[in-house]
Amino acid sequence: MIFKMPNITDKRRLESILLVFLIAASSIVIVIPLTAPSVKAYDHLSSAAEEDGNITYDADGVANGIVVWYNPGGSGEDHILTDDYVVEAGYTLDIPPMDFTGDPDAQSVVYLNTPGFIPLRIDVFGTLITNPTSGNPWPPYNAFMSSTGGWDGIYFHPGSQARIVNCWFKGSQNGLVFTPGSEILSPGISSSTFDEMDGFGVRMARATGFTNIRNCFFDDTANDASRILEVADGSLNITGTALISHGDGMPQFRISNATVFAENDDFAGASQSGNLIHIEGYSNDTVLRLCDFNYGGVGDYYIRTDGGSPFIDNCTFETKDGQLTVLANEDNGVPAHPIIRNGSSVLPGFGLVPFDNSTINATGASSVTLEWYMHVKVKNPLGHAIDNAPVWVKDRNGDPAIPPSQITDIDGWARWFLVTELIQYNGSRDIFDPFNVSAMNHSVMGYAIPQVTMNMSKAVNVTIPFSQVPNTPPTVWVYTPIGTQGNLITIDFILNDPDPGDDGNMSISVEYSTDGSSWDDATTGSGSDVDLLDNNTLYHFVWDSIPDIGPIHSTTVYIRITPVDRAGNGTKNQTGSFTVDNAPPVLSSGPDVDVTNQTAIINWTVDESADASVWYGLDGTLTDQESGSTGSTSQSVTLTDLEQGRRYSYILISTDQYGNQFTSIMFVFETKVHIQLYKGWNMISIPALPVDPRLEEVFTSILGQYDAVQWYNPEDPIDPWKHNRPGKTFGNDLDAIEPRMGLWVHMIDNAVLILDLIIPDPISIEIVPLFTGWNLVGYPSVTTRDVTSALDTVPYDKVMTYDASTGEWLSYDPGTGLGDLTEMELGHGYYIHVNADFFWENTYV
Repeated sequence: MIFKMPNITDKRRLESILLVFLIAASSIVIVIPLTAPSVKAYDHLSSAAEEDGNITYDADGVANGIVVWYNPGGSGEDHILTDDYVVEAGYTLDIPPMDFTGDPDAQSVVYLNTPGFIPLRIDVFGTLITNPTSGNPWPPYNAFMSSTGGWDGIYFHPGSQARIVNCWFKGSQNGLVFTPGSEILSPGISSSTFDEMDGFGVRMARATGFTNIRNCFFDDTANDASRILEVADGSLNITGTALISHGDGMPQFRISNATVFAENDDFAGASQSGNLIHIEGYSNDTVLRLCDFNYGGVGDYYIRTDGGSPFIDNCTFETKDGQLTVLANEDNGVPAHPIIRNGSSVLPGFGLVPFDNSTINATGASSVTLEWYMHVKVKNPLGHAIDNAPVWVKDRNGDPAIPPSQITDIDGWARWFLVTELIQYNGSRDIFDPFNVSAMNHSVMGYAIPQVTMNMSKAVNVTIPFSQVPNTPPTVWVYTPIGTQGNLITIDFILNDPDPGDDGNMSISVEYSTDGSSWDDATTGSGSDVDLLDNNTLYHFVWDSIPDIGPIHSTTVYIRITPVDRAGNGTKNQTGSFTVDNAPPVLSSGPDVDVTNQTAIINWTVDESADASVWYGLDGTLTDQESGSTGSTSQSVTLTDLEQGRRYSYILISTDQYGNQFTSIMFVFETKVHIQLYKGWNMISIPALPVDPRLEEVFTSILGQYDAVQWYNPEDPIDPWKHNRPGKTFGNDLDAIEPRMGLWVHMIDNAVLILDLIIPDPISIEIVPLFTGWNLVGYPSVTTRDVTSALDTVPYDKVMTYDASTGEWLSYDPGTGLGDLTEMELGHGYYIHVNADFFWENTYV
């Protein structure tokens, strides 16, 4: 039964009036100021007319602020809200039992039925108490739900108080939400059910007071709540409570920077996805005791802790379908260190099979500590303690589980640490595979006491006899490499040991010698087989010889291998002598580079047969590799598809048959520019300054094949056309060639002009002056660009060039965007008409 405070304008009069109202015949719902000394009970109104939403008045005619809801169904027991409800600060809403018929299936219900799309909620700024008492053989309860869809929940704001007992919350987005500063009164949240939640069942954020959840039931098999239960920045005691399912990949129970004590609780995942408990932050005092975890999602962890150190005491985990048990995860540099304790002096070992087929994992610097109670006595057949026979607790790989201590006559708690490694426990229901107890007799060398496996689910009294069976040292067969070797040298070997217990547990140590008498440790190369070796299996040791003997030519060496088993070193064996050549080829002559058009052939010689390759690239970079000749002292590599007019860097590489490699310093060569000229007139330009700018030197590659060169100079208005005719003794006024010039060259026949240029830096800028009117200019760049991009800053209205290969003029008009000239290219000259004087800047590349 719910009360809503009306809008009263006269607040001062309202505060002086005791606000009470009758709701149900045998139930009590009272809203009073907190300053009132007691809660007064009223009988339920006797007729529907009296309940029909009227505001009642006191003797003075003043509205007393109590609104009673009437259920159109006429039962007088269910109560319907169609708007949000607020318990104001300073008021208490006390909801007693609402069962009036004596029928446990006909409980009264508070319905929060939204008339629109936004779910209704109850906001508490004062106090809300649900405190049903039983006058019948069955327990009554308060039910909160919606008959028109979902509802939002009950929100407790700072300064509010709550006592939640014997309630049923169904189908809300969030059941109970406690914000920072809200207070929970004794006994807390008790004997209540949270069913089909969409968001949270209960969420506590820095709530104070009696933060207990006791004997409650959270069932989310229908709606997949984001989190059934969440507590942040506070504390919580949860006992005798069951949390069933979630299934949306979110944790059932999220603990964030909070302290939680959970005992005798049941966490069941209904085989849905998500971790059942997710502990975040510094939740170091959290204790989970005698809790059951079952039906988790396959491949998900029952407990994940990020940065916290919870204590997990005598909990059981059902992992038969591949569920994972505990993950200790390093979070933002903060490691997690959970402790898992199982067993006691009454039930030693890992009782109740908590880790059957389980997986525990730790990441980063995190660790998981397993504690179990062991009752182990080590004795010989006569009942006397075995001298120097300590007990080791080991994992399944034979590594000590309690380093570096040894245990003798243990009767108490033992620990095993799991640090940043994944351990899969595959045991039957009465055997805990990864752990065993063994004794080793250190007083009698060459003899061993058999390893005894301990059932970790119960106490064990181990009686170990002396076997007096000598351990047979292992032997090794070593194969001598054939022919000259070099650099990384593979040595094949086979181990032999008749003791079955040594199979898979042997290792080797390896030495080298250059004289067969003095020996040094050999450097192990990548891919070597050196430990956890089996019997009668071919293995390979890779000797990284250069760190040991250096880059020397044709040296005789030997390799010696010592096999090792659990009893110690076995019998050494060695290879025969073989030759090692670790010296790289030596450069004898070169390099010589022959550059033609877009090809460069690089030649050099070395002192021994080798394979040739070159690393090369533009302007000091080495971006590409090209291979060349093989198995020869004459080395040659051809580079193709080079760019014209560019500077290339390169290094020589010569690799001999043993993998020894010569690498040269960096060299440089430059490519020339080739311009195809056709019989008749050609409009051309050069992209950079020539080595010798005199006209006859620039055109020396086509000497005798041209008869005229001319250029239009707009700076000379009297005589702008400058000419040069080979063989003419007077009148030649064009003597030197520059990149800014556009040239007309008249050819007697087809030929290729080869330019020897001073190659500039790629980002160097050449300035071409443009004068108002027509200009015959060059294109000082080796990069082809769109005409609109090349001239994007130039105030021009026409650009033209002549294509001698077709005999056609190409042009472009920026005003109309029309024309058949689309690109400006290396080697071409251009007419450009500008509307004002301008300096045109061009980068070389």
